[in-house]
Order: sequence, then C-alpha cells, then structure tokens
Amino acid sequence: HKVTPDRVHHDRYVRGSLIFVKLLDQFHEAVSEKVKEKLQYTTPINKTKLRSENFSREKVRKFVLEDNLQDLIALAMEDSRVINELQRMVYTPDELQRWKIIEALGEVSKSVAAKRPDLISKLIGNLLQNAAYPGASAWGSLEAIGTIISKNPQLFREFTQPLLSFIAQENLRRGVIWAIGKIASADPGIAKYAFRALSAFLDNADPVIRGYAAWAIGNIGFDDAATKLRELETDAGRLSLWRDGELRDVTVGQLAHE
Repeated sequence: HKVTPDRVHHDRYVRGSLIFVKLLDQFHEAVSEKVKEKLQYTTPINKTKLRSENFSREKVRKFVLEDNLQDLIALAMEDSRVINELQRMVYTPDELQRWKIIEALGEVSKSVAAKRPDLISKLIGNLLQNAAYPGASAWGSLEAIGTIISKNPQLFREFTQPLLSFIAQENLRRGVIWAIGKIASADPGIAKYAFRALSAFLDNADPVIRGYAAWAIGNIGFDDAATKLRELETDAGRLSLWRDGELRDVTVGQLAHE
C-alpha cells in the first residue's frame, strides 16, 4: 500500500495505490508452513464492536482533563468509541491540551492493542487519511501516529514508512519529524532509515524543524551527524518540545548538545 500525500500520481488524481505481489512457486510451500506455524500460537480476533452502557463523550473528556488514565483505559477496553472520541479531541487548537490528548491516546492504544490490534490499526489508517486529505485539519494526526507506534513498536512498526512519506509536505514536516523522533526514542532501529532525510533539515530556516531534527537524530543515535550537531550548539533558536509528559521551552543549541 503506497500513501500518496500530494494525491497526484502520473498526472492523475488518486487516493492511493495498491501493489500486488505474486510469490514465485518455490516460495509458496515455505510461506504456507510458516503461516500454519504462527496460527498455532495466535488467538483469532473477534472483530465485533465494543460497546458499553458506561460510555459517554462527557466521561471521556472528563477523564482526559483530569489526567485519569486508569478510568479512561478501563472505559476504552469496554467501548471502542473512546478511541473515536479521543481522535476527535486531538484536533484542538490548544497546543498543550492537544499534546496531553495525544499522550492519552497513546496509552489507551497500547492497552487496547493487546486484545484488539485491529482497532488501533484502523485508527492509524484514519489518522493517515486525515493528514493526506487536502484542506483537512491535520493538527496532531502525525504526532499521534508516532506516539501510538512508540508505545508498541513491534506491532505497528510497518506504519513508520507511510508516516515518513509526509515529510515532503512543508506544512506537515514538523509533525513528521517529531513523530519519527518519538518512535526512535522507543526503538531506534525502526527509524534509522529516516536519518538521511532528517540530516538535511539541520540547516532549515525554521528553528522548530532544526530542533526537532537534532532531537530525532539523537534518538536514532548515529554518529554521522556529530560534526553538524556540534556546529548547532550555539544556535539560540527557540522552540517548544513535548517529551516526558511536559511541553518544554528549549533552544536548538540545547538539543544539539544533548
């Protein structure tokens, strides 16, 4: 599945592309045996909707505002509409509130994915679509994807590459770079192929882009950018960075030094 952020492919408007891969005959038997082997240890997913009489939008919002993750997660395990409501709440112009909602969505997704990974895969797909639609509000969509992947990298790692494809769009670049940095903080190996693209943004005119790129590269951990990062240690450009549950005011130089 190829995500096409600019919605144009070979001069045609598209929603996306599906690529079908046919295995050569000699691989069929081996693949079939592997699938049978994995199915022995896999619990089938019952894709019924989760519904509870306890659900209400007001409860979800109350739990979020009170930082009551325990009750929020418990309600989400009973009713999948909690995930939908949290997704709607992400699109708030209040920056600090948006980050708190993204963090809550990540924690909820981690718990729900243990029993219903299909619901979280669908959520990530919806967030990608929201970011891709021209004119749609993508506030927090890509950051939410990065947070969800970071909470369960082995389960949702395949979404990292379509996430990175949005880096070509200038208006979405901040979100993509932060999301890659968040994923790298949990599993650097998943994000390592983004290193070259991130390195190119260390010279960007936007201090937020430079700072996010320095932070993300530090999380990936390659030494190749060390020289350039040292040059940025005196960069006084300021930005806000959400990490460790706080929105912190930092400089590009501080992040480069780290």
